[in-house]
Amino acid sequence: MAAVALTTAACSPDPGREDPTGSPCTSPRVVDQSQETLVADCEALWAIHTSEGLDDVVGLEGFADDPTWMQSSAWAHPNPLDDWYGVGVADGRVTYLSLAGISPGSWPDLLALTELRHLTVDCVSGPISPELGDLHNLEVLSLGSGNIDADGSRSGISGDGLYECPGTMTGPIPPELGNLTNLTNLLLSSDELSGPIPPELGNLTELFVLGLAHSRLSGPIPPELSSLTELYHLNLNNNQLSGPIPPELGNLAQLGVLDLAVNRLSGPIPPELGDLESLRELSLGYNFLSGPILAELGELVALYLLNLNCNNLSGPIPQQLTSLRGLQSLFRHHNQLSGLILPGLGDLPQLIGLYISGNQLSGSIPPELARASKLGTLDLSGNQLSGQIPAEFSGLTDLARLDLKDNRLSGPVPDSLADLANLWLLSLDGNELTEPRPMGLEERPGWWHGTIGDHTSRITWDQWNAYCLRDSEPDQGTGQPTTTSPSTDDQAEPSRAIAPQGTVPDNTRHLHYPAVEQTPGYRYGPSCLWTDL
Repeated sequence: MAAVALTTAACSPDPGREDPTGSPCTSPRVVDQSQETLVADCEALWAIHTSEGLDDVVGLEGFADDPTWMQSSAWAHPNPLDDWYGVGVADGRVTYLSLAGISPGSWPDLLALTELRHLTVDCVSGPISPELGDLHNLEVLSLGSGNIDADGSRSGISGDGLYECPGTMTGPIPPELGNLTNLTNLLLSSDELSGPIPPELGNLTELFVLGLAHSRLSGPIPPELSSLTELYHLNLNNNQLSGPIPPELGNLAQLGVLDLAVNRLSGPIPPELGDLESLRELSLGYNFLSGPILAELGELVALYLLNLNCNNLSGPIPQQLTSLRGLQSLFRHHNQLSGLILPGLGDLPQLIGLYISGNQLSGSIPPELARASKLGTLDLSGNQLSGQIPAEFSGLTDLARLDLKDNRLSGPVPDSLADLANLWLLSLDGNELTEPRPMGLEERPGWWHGTIGDHTSRITWDQWNAYCLRDSEPDQGTGQPTTTSPSTDDQAEPSRAIAPQGTVPDNTRHLHYPAVEQTPGYRYGPSCLWTDL
């Protein structure tokens, strides 16, 4: 018997040595061998890490912050399991995992981690496994096919500071994800993620954040999402969703952010959205919405961003919007709004940006707008405004962009505009003004005046800086804008715009850069001034 015992001991792994097969999980310095379930979790992690189809870069996301992040040894012996990058351990199980990537063949190993509460994978290849719906303890699920942000100077990273995913997450959202009833955060994003939003997601009644943006999801927004009564952030931006906005969304009493921009939604804005008293951001831009801007939106007293850009909205601006005392940014350009600009908009003390270009607004510019003392951008271009430019605008000391082009304004340009020290864009073309610009602006340091040249027809649209394209009228066939337009709001700009074809027309030789200095804190560089078009 003693000889047998000796033989058995001789065949046992040395506690101080790694498994010769390469797995570190048999080392007690990595995992306490008495915790069998944790050893099993370790083996599952190691199988994911060494799976075929993933190169050494696509390991755990956290080691992007370490100088040795390219070394696979950073996720191995002799580091204890709970020190592995992107791994969290609690109560003898792996509960947190943040991966840079996963191959299609690794889903079974991942599903062995049955106590996971947080799972983030930046680079998913292939379809989402329906079996993820069996990880009932998950509270956070984030899957994508985006790029990993990193310092471009590090070894192995491209010069633009991004690591390209080796594959793309494809296919539909599995309805089985509706079984993850403990989820508080669900984030899915991929250019190839398609199909409808499963109504089963309405079962996730603990959800706080639902983000399905920047994908190719289609079909209607399921009214079942109105069951997510704990939801604070709903982001369906930049998809191909169609049909009306479900009025049932007005039941989401806790909702603070509703972003449905850049889709194919149609019909009127449902008045039930006026019941969302906690709403702080409402983005409905770049859709096909029609009808009036509802007076009920004036009941959203917590709102600080309202984006209705590039729809087919019509009628006057409702007086009730002047009750939104916390409003900072108001985007309503490129619609069919008519009537007068409300003087009461000047009584919004937090207003920073007012964008109502490309409409059919008429009458004079109310001097009361100058009471909005924090205003940094005022864009009233492309309307039917008449009368003179209010001299009171000289009191807008934070004003950086004043765009009044393509109206019917007349009379002199107030010389007092030259006192606006922060002004770096002044666009007045297409009016009947008696002076092109006020005295004093011509000599302002940092301003350059001139034309771009006569050979712009040799430049293709792909080569042209999109932020120097004039806001176009909606395409008559689609009703959508044919170019993107500058905006201080990240969510107001579509990342997949309908691109023009061919070459830039010759008449862009009249394009001027009136300013080359960028206002501190403003996201875009010098804007453009069009003449003679």
